[in-house]
Amino acid sequence: MVAHPSRDQLTAVKQILEVAGGLLVLQAIVGLVHLWIGWFRWIAIVRYLDLATATEVMLSLGFAVVGGVLAVLADRVNAPG
Repeated sequence: MVAHPSRDQLTAVKQILEVAGGLLVLQAIVGLVHLWIGWFRWIAIVRYLDLATATEVMLSLGFAVVGGVLAVLADRVNAPG
């Protein structure tokens, strides 16, 4: 017999996915703003990775894509009726 997760467990998973996706999208925006304008120096994780500028842009875009995927996954999590 398969044990199904409870409503509270599904709600917790949904919240974790939403927060993780939101943080990744935020880091993508902050990383790109830091590269282009120079703002948000203290919050941009990409800056601490010591990579070339082109790689930082690709990494920021990757953060945005993964964050978007996590947000879509969070939307697909349904609590039982």
